[in-house]
Amino acid sequence: MANNIDISKVCDEWNHRTKTCDAMATVSKLDNQAGYFFVSDLQIDLDGSPQAYHPKDKRPPDNNTQAWDWLVNVKVSDLPGIQGVDGAVGPLPGYYISATSYQDGKKKVNDAARYVDSRAISYIVLPSPFPNAGAAYPKIKGGDCAVVVDLKTGQWTGAIYADTGRSVGEASLRVSLNLGFDPRKSKYPPKVAGGMSRKDFFYLVFPGTVMPFPLSEPAIQKEAAKLFAAWGGMAQVRALYPGRTIPGGGAGAAAAASPGDGGEPLAIAANGKPAAKKRKLRKVQETVAEVAALVAPGAQSLNELLSAKFRPLAAAQIQKLVEDPDKVKDTGVKPEDFELSLPALIARYPQLPERSEARAALFARREKEGAVKLLAEGDSWFDFPFPLYNSPRSDVLDALASTYKYAVVRDSKRGDVVSRMCQADNIAHFVNLARLHKPKAFLFSGGGNDYVGGDPAATSKLFKMINPKGSGKPPLDAVNVRKFARELMGQIDEFVSAMATLEIPVIFHGYANAIPDGRPAFWKVAGPWLKPATKARGYKTMTEARPVITEFLAIYNNELRDLAERRRGKLFYVDCRPVIADKDWHDELHLRARGFVKVAGLFDQIIRSL
Repeated sequence: MANNIDISKVCDEWNHRTKTCDAMATVSKLDNQAGYFFVSDLQIDLDGSPQAYHPKDKRPPDNNTQAWDWLVNVKVSDLPGIQGVDGAVGPLPGYYISATSYQDGKKKVNDAARYVDSRAISYIVLPSPFPNAGAAYPKIKGGDCAVVVDLKTGQWTGAIYADTGRSVGEASLRVSLNLGFDPRKSKYPPKVAGGMSRKDFFYLVFPGTVMPFPLSEPAIQKEAAKLFAAWGGMAQVRALYPGRTIPGGGAGAAAAASPGDGGEPLAIAANGKPAAKKRKLRKVQETVAEVAALVAPGAQSLNELLSAKFRPLAAAQIQKLVEDPDKVKDTGVKPEDFELSLPALIARYPQLPERSEARAALFARREKEGAVKLLAEGDSWFDFPFPLYNSPRSDVLDALASTYKYAVVRDSKRGDVVSRMCQADNIAHFVNLARLHKPKAFLFSGGGNDYVGGDPAATSKLFKMINPKGSGKPPLDAVNVRKFARELMGQIDEFVSAMATLEIPVIFHGYANAIPDGRPAFWKVAGPWLKPATKARGYKTMTEARPVITEFLAIYNNELRDLAERRRGKLFYVDCRPVIADKDWHDELHLRARGFVKVAGLFDQIIRSL
């Protein structure tokens, strides 16, 4: 192996309070290679992503939008405009445009496409200027190829140098996903909580290898893999750091895409260790569609499964496929893919967008086609995370966009409540969006969370409105259910009035007859909400509990219908109960894919009549 030469030092830990460097990292090179390398931690840079920052999310604990970070963590000079405002262009109207140092000079400064998207493209952050070994070597420039290796796991990914900072040890969200960890698990989801603080990440940068715009993640991975192989690949990394724990043959994103570059594909078991002799499972799903039915109803392929935000939860089911690939008949992926660990398998298909990006892309397509525009605010019926993003039936809005070909402008958030959605500042926000996009109708979804929020067996409104069994009172306190529903109707009417000034009709849906059977949402991610409340009040059987919930929903739907009658011509009510069957429910509050399509069809009928 070549000799290791230390050429300089760079800041490894920048102290933002004192504005000084607290620790340095050594930059080295091999005596016969041009690449520079160092070891640091891996923090996440979200710059360049259209979803990174929003005006409403100023500092913790603000979490009003689906932005990934707070404004307190970014300089104003790095935010050249708000998408959809004053000519600024971007896929997510209302969010800031976020800049990176490496830019496409052919795009305008207030165009989000000018910058390198942290979610879509693997990139690293370096101080500028970066050390150089001498005049014989080209200087590091924006767009130069790089490789990031997790020395602890052996996973690695290609990248480019796309942003500058005070110190090393920072990379895009795409890099962390390629390396097999998702930093978006935080107290305020989907905020990005940070990265990995352990000093176990090897960075290798190749000067003079600029990747030009338009950038392509597969092209970056392919070029980085070629450069990494020529440099010596993982075999060279292991020789440089013999004391590190690197599984033999660990393959990363680039290795998975280009066999023979220093990382040998290896079957990995669910515990992350090399797989032993295949063992028989009690039950192996025969097709990806069957696995998808367990993991996410509506997913039709392995690619769909891997594109979801809940990849770690899907790992156990995908592992069954890995251990018995002969039984998989409908994936369309290559046989060798089943020899990869889950992170490497995910990284092999980096071109797959996440749901917010896919929705934005579909909106752009529909807008270009001249489709009818809709504006929507709501809860999880308008922002359901399961099934997967590219199912045309993910939620009501996805079905309207994919199945019924509408251009949907959405700012809906699962878990939202009417009391927040109908605040004056939020109504003003949607009035501005309506003026900008001129939709044919404004769609609203809400109310369920107002009733079931909190501890379902102690503090939720629903729990308090159910009389204890044996109390001598009717099971449901219908008077208070109706009273609270009318409070919500009064708040919703504020939205109707605001849209009426723009002559935009509002369409609001009720809820179908839910089943209080205790089913949580997707592997206990959330819920249940109904059965805990009925059970705590003594209604333990379905025969006892279901009539309580049915009566509760009847009262709520009646209040919606009455409001629509009072606001005839301005508010239209969608009654979902006649079309939704028991088999259409995903859990206690949400529908399966086919159920959301049915509801979208009811919306479509009203929209066409306007």
